[in-house]
Amino acid sequence: AAALVCVLPVSAQTPPDLKHFTTFTLTGDYVVAGIDLLPQSQGNGFVTGTIQVSGVPANADIVAAYLYWETIWSHPDQLEGARFRGEPVSAVKSSTVSLVGPYSPCWSNGGDNLTMMRADVRRLLPPQLDAQGNPTGKRVVNHADLLKYQQQFPDDNWLLTISLPEAGTGNKLPQSAGASLLIVYRNPDPQPNDPLQPLKSIVVYDGLHLQTPGEITTHTIRGFMQSSLSNSAARFSSIVGSGAPNDTDRVAFRSGGSFAVVGTNSFTRAGGGTSDRAWSNPTFPVTLTNMPATATEYGEQVQTRVDHTSTTPFGCLAWAATVFSTEVQDADVDGLIDVLESTSGLKNPADESFPNLANM
Repeated sequence: AAALVCVLPVSAQTPPDLKHFTTFTLTGDYVVAGIDLLPQSQGNGFVTGTIQVSGVPANADIVAAYLYWETIWSHPDQLEGARFRGEPVSAVKSSTVSLVGPYSPCWSNGGDNLTMMRADVRRLLPPQLDAQGNPTGKRVVNHADLLKYQQQFPDDNWLLTISLPEAGTGNKLPQSAGASLLIVYRNPDPQPNDPLQPLKSIVVYDGLHLQTPGEITTHTIRGFMQSSLSNSAARFSSIVGSGAPNDTDRVAFRSGGSFAVVGTNSFTRAGGGTSDRAWSNPTFPVTLTNMPATATEYGEQVQTRVDHTSTTPFGCLAWAATVFSTEVQDADVDGLIDVLESTSGLKNPADESFPNLANM
């Protein structure tokens, strides 16, 4: 049966500068791929690289594609000019922190600004082609597939290239650490004898949270429900910019019990180096345990936590987004979470009631 896509609106969480953006509930999942853009001394004002996506099933429907990046700047004009696959992109959401006070070590000039940007780039993804080279109406994102198209049609740019403002190496502005592409997809229609695809909820939080020295950063994630009945593994991804390399970070996860460490030294940089900012988007497989038998009217929640065993050097971790995915219960395979069909009074994170399906 075809699954519905449920998109839930914004809600405030802790910390308040990372907020619930949306939840997708579908027979599919997400992938995150990114690139750490190493500064270039002769970049002509921009730094360019290619994001290499993998893991999206063949013939899947691309439901959403969001590009995230961060730039340090001293004048608003320095934020202009970002491009994706050669096309100009502008942020549909931006969040800014002034690098003063506890944030001043994140850039040696002090008094500058760090801005996170999110752009909807689904319309800019390359088209999928059939055997005759005609568009099928779907999009394709896996790097291996795009390389084949590039060989077949070398006059076109098929790759997922990104170009961001960059003044070069050293103490110069603007400076862009990198970029990540979040892809949400629906699995292709099952064929005869194919196993039924599980229903999943993919929850996205974004904004800009810059960790202060010594801070224990805890993110609360909600916007999903009835995961406890699926008894399956889950995962989350963090899209994070960083400053000086600090390999003492610890990433922990909690569902219904206590925090358990799931990663160490997770926010690494490509090519090493100790100067300029870096970019990463690690993914952590987790298992939901001790989830409450009866969730609140807003569903269930989990938490992530990041701390350091040493604050020297100060890593300046700057979260752009956190993505969480888990299977949810759908016994009748109609694309609706079972509890929505049996229980009244449930709400999304924006405190809005779901339609009453219990008596239908």
